[in-house]
Amino acid sequence: MNRKHGPKQVASLTSKLVDPLLAKRVGMSTALMAAWPEIAGQDIAAQSRPVKIKWPARASDGEFQPGTLIVAANAMAALHLQHETGQIVERVNTFMGYTAITAVKVEQRSVTQAAQKPAGSSRPLAKSDTKRIAEAVRPVENERLQKALKAMGESVMRKQK
Repeated sequence: MNRKHGPKQVASLTSKLVDPLLAKRVGMSTALMAAWPEIAGQDIAAQSRPVKIKWPARASDGEFQPGTLIVAANAMAALHLQHETGQIVERVNTFMGYTAITAVKVEQRSVTQAAQKPAGSSRPLAKSDTKRIAEAVRPVENERLQKALKAMGESVMRKQK
């Protein structure tokens, strides 16, 4: 049996198909949704999820205006998120690589745990993986962006089987 597409190719293809739809409908990407635990922290991410980015109406001069990230959260997570909105804005913008949002609006509502990954599903990171990630992000000149990409890469590598 000859396989043309492995799990990584299928995930990449799915992201290429789904991301434009999400971006058009809710201004969101699967990458941002997947990185939410690193952006918000594991504890808060287990009780919240990004819903959409609300973009302001385009200015007459066509200049880009950053949006507002809408986050659904259970009661306790909503309280914590309200206190950390400045950090969340910074982390999302670092993840995106540009000033995508200037605010976070927290909507308190029930967030099902089914959409969340089970705790403890990560593995220890091998030295070869750490080295590979460091080499991959080395060309990135912005130190904060480089650090965020490294953390995200390490998180992804820990969760792979």
